[in-house]
Amino acid sequence: TPNNDGINDNIKPIAFGVLEEYSFSVYNRLGQLVFHSTTQGKGWDGNINGVGQNSGVYIWYCQYKFAGDIEKRSKGSFVLIR
Repeated sequence: TPNNDGINDNIKPIAFGVLEEYSFSVYNRLGQLVFHSTTQGKGWDGNINGVGQNSGVYIWYCQYKFAGDIEKRSKGSFVLIR
């Protein structure tokens, strides 16, 4: 619910530990990339070029590697609500 109330305004992974590698992406229902970041803690605010996107289901994908560990991948979905 990206409505600037300070609650769930961005979607982003929360990692506890030192990351050596990090990549977070969000895709729309058509499979188009709508957000990508390699900066830990940076999330998607539901906008593309300042334009709020429609409510609906989006897919997220995250690749990461903690210090001293192997690379891992996680994925899932969420609902953007306007």
